[in-house]
Amino acid sequence: MGAEHLSDAEQRVVVVPPTKRDGELTRALVASADLEAVICSNLDAACKELRIGAAALLLTGEALSSNDIQKLRAFLNDQPSWSDLPIVFLLQSGQQNAFSQLLASLGNVTVLERPAPSRTVVSAMQTAVRGRQRQYQIREHLAASVRATAVAHQLQEQLALALEASELGTFHCPMPLSTIEWNTQCKAHFGLGSEAKVDFELFYSLIHPEDRERTRIAVEASIAGTKPYNIEYRVVHPDGQVRWIHATGKTFYDSNNNPTRFDGTTKDITDRKEAEKALLESQGRFEAMANSIPQLAWMAKPDGWIFWYNQRWHSYCGTTAEDMEGWGW
Repeated sequence: MGAEHLSDAEQRVVVVPPTKRDGELTRALVASADLEAVICSNLDAACKELRIGAAALLLTGEALSSNDIQKLRAFLNDQPSWSDLPIVFLLQSGQQNAFSQLLASLGNVTVLERPAPSRTVVSAMQTAVRGRQRQYQIREHLAASVRATAVAHQLQEQLALALEASELGTFHCPMPLSTIEWNTQCKAHFGLGSEAKVDFELFYSLIHPEDRERTRIAVEASIAGTKPYNIEYRVVHPDGQVRWIHATGKTFYDSNNNPTRFDGTTKDITDRKEAEKALLESQGRFEAMANSIPQLAWMAKPDGWIFWYNQRWHSYCGTTAEDMEGWGW
């Protein structure tokens, strides 16, 4: 993250000089390094500026004896995890030893012996500002991570709502096939509670005996990569209720083409199956009735395609049902 992405306040150097004249000289010195200096009369004022934003703090030994030094320590202790404000101290000979414990408690401190050459002070400030900019980069990465996590959480919630609305179950099976991660809806499709632990042995045991083997073959074929997993089968709930399930899935592979997981969805299609059965029964009753009447009768699709003729029609035309397969009017 470049300086152009920072606020003006975050690029300032906050300075507490011993005298007003020192302040003006320091302002000019900092400006020579293309930095802005904010001159404060005391540490209390400096702490207020730091809360607005700063790239570094420049102090002299007089600050260590100030009654407001505890305010600075409190500010530094309250910094966010990414922040470690750089502080440059200009200390006279002996002050570093006298205040060594206090200096250590302030964290990211650079000490220059006073008086220090201008170029040394400028170099120290530039180093401090560069370090602060790296902290701002960390801050941006953390913020981006938080945003990404929030977006991912939102998408998960939206997906959960969509799955709930569609009544779709989901399953995730890491390789080798053993345990299966089913969402609550998928467990409900098999008559299980939300806390149920599922593995493939339980999965196959819940499938209707007449559908069990072909389901097993369909799973194995998908993992082998020979067929997509798209199957309808019956499940027998623990209470004896039989339901129809439509399951689809896909196998995922690593770079060496080894299967890594088998994931998919389930949907209860019992209502559809019962409707299809009722339709077939109704069609059978109609055909039986139509075959018993002396009139010609047929059934056609909405587009006009005739797909069935009664026995009277075949007798009249001299055809059979087999003759009419594959064509119509």
